[in-house]
Amino acid sequence: MNRDLQKSAKSLNVPQIASITTIAPTASLRQVSLPLRSKLLTTPEVYKAATVWILSSTVLLTGAIANAVMNQRSAVNAVGFETTPSIYHAQRIRDSVADMDANVANLLLVPIGQNPDAEKVYQDRKKKLSVLLTRAAENITIPGEQTLISDISLNLNNYIEKVQEAKVFHGQGKNEAALQAYREAEKIVDGVLMIKADELDQVNFKALQESYDSGNRIMVINQLIVFFLGAVVVGSLVGFQILLTKWTNRRLNVGLLAATVIATVFILDTLFRLVSSSNLLKVAKVEAFDSLHVLRKARSTAYSLNADESRYLLDSQFSTLHQENFFSKVTQLTFIPNGPLPKTQPDRYSSELRKIVNMPDAPSQSVINGAFATQLQNITFDGERKATQTMINDFLNYFDIDQKIRTTSKREEAIALCTVKSNQAFDVFLESNQKVMDININAFDISIYKSLTYLDVNGVSKEILPVDMVSDTAPNGQNKGLDFFWIKALLMTGAIAGFTVYGIRSRIAEYEA
Repeated sequence: MNRDLQKSAKSLNVPQIASITTIAPTASLRQVSLPLRSKLLTTPEVYKAATVWILSSTVLLTGAIANAVMNQRSAVNAVGFETTPSIYHAQRIRDSVADMDANVANLLLVPIGQNPDAEKVYQDRKKKLSVLLTRAAENITIPGEQTLISDISLNLNNYIEKVQEAKVFHGQGKNEAALQAYREAEKIVDGVLMIKADELDQVNFKALQESYDSGNRIMVINQLIVFFLGAVVVGSLVGFQILLTKWTNRRLNVGLLAATVIATVFILDTLFRLVSSSNLLKVAKVEAFDSLHVLRKARSTAYSLNADESRYLLDSQFSTLHQENFFSKVTQLTFIPNGPLPKTQPDRYSSELRKIVNMPDAPSQSVINGAFATQLQNITFDGERKATQTMINDFLNYFDIDQKIRTTSKREEAIALCTVKSNQAFDVFLESNQKVMDININAFDISIYKSLTYLDVNGVSKEILPVDMVSDTAPNGQNKGLDFFWIKALLMTGAIAGFTVYGIRSRIAEYEA
């Protein structure tokens, strides 16, 4: 029968109908080989595999970004709120102890009641030390801190008891007994309190340096990982866009284009924030706090040598020892290698040092050494050079008066110089030293605050290291309320995933018609 129909069709010139009929899809199917897969994939399967790859890469990218931001927050928090406040408190404890002791010596140099300023400073220092020790105890983050703070507190009470004993004897006119009690107090200051405060400083400064170095290494690695995964995600989106253009003869896929733009913005914004935060952390630690640390150490050394000056007049039996201690601490602040020594050639030492310090550029470490030289080598902020030069000149003014005290033949005149003019000059030095510290404190606070702001941390106080007194409420460097970073990360990740699925799904749908 079929033969008859075919013959009839031929006779009527009707085209022969194929025995099997197929309907062409809206897009052509391909057989594609992917790496590590033996099976050939069809075009829709390739699209689905690309979707899984891009979504997986995006999730990994978001995880890397979250890890980088959290690690960087931790590094900034360690520098800004864990170690530096403890170092700052330790140095202020050392300052207060040395200044308190200097004023006790000044009290004992003159008859009872004739130096009310020294009594007032002594009492103020006692109160400040109580607050500082409390703040230090509240900020214990490193093993060994608690023991050191406890030792300082215990020995400070012993010191105050001995000072009170010396003051009572002094009021009774028992000068030898007062001097003996003061010597015992002096042993506690030099043998325990100053040493323990310095150890507390060093323990925290070592932890700060280690934390900063470790954080820097991790930050660089995290930034490279974010950059690499970001390149993978954007490269995959762009590459697939090119593939679709080639296979479908269409110029752009709107969904993939939107996903590419969002991913690029997310990655570049994150890298900008990470790099900016890292640079600001460097400003805070290296440029600001390293200067502040040496300035604070110079301040406590100056307080201590000022006490040695008073002890020199108070205790004639050990005046040579106190004089040696004074000049030894002067050289800790600054000296000229192979130049005049402050002890043997004080006039030349003072005049030559002034010439060097007032040079337009910072002198190298080979020209002068000491804490002041270290500060001159780390001038980074506006007004810091002039303020540092003023500070050193003010110290030399104090040093010049000290030389008059040591060369004056009349004891009463020397005591008057020590308790009036020398102390006035020392106060001027302290004010200029504070101005240099204020410049660095302000730079430190701003850098830490901005660094955390770049990392989407809110609720951070702009005053981290207070200028004059420990603040009642210490900022903790943590978010208060919603953490905007997680909201932003989830929105960005969701948008990249959503637009990717939307863009590729529309192409897959063409094969399902």
